[in-house]
Amino acid sequence: MAGSVIVMRSPLSILFYILAAVAATAAAETPTDAAIDKAYAQLVNVTANQEYWAERAEVAHAYNRAAYVSDPVAVMERFNDGVRRATETSTRSRSLAHRARGPCTATNPIDQCWRCRGD
Repeated sequence: MAGSVIVMRSPLSILFYILAAVAATAAAETPTDAAIDKAYAQLVNVTANQEYWAERAEVAHAYNRAAYVSDPVAVMERFNDGVRRATETSTRSRSLAHRARGPCTATNPIDQCWRCRGD
């Protein structure tokens, strides 16, 4: 091993390094007043959130009980009736079932240049 130098440290400096590392981690783990206050605030916030979500759950259960229909046939008939009304309305409102009679009418300027031309 040409050019490599091995440096021996004294056992006392290694012991001092270990003690300093242990003291630093112990100091970091002890809670300060600010950390305790922050943890308490989070605990209070969690409690407030639990109360809020419990109230929301009760409201949701009330809505679910009010909306529940025990007859599945009635539910399907209501759904099918809604679909039928939607499809009837969509075909009737635009009146595309028959061709318009009478002179050509173009309502916007772009269509006026080509739609009513005979060629």
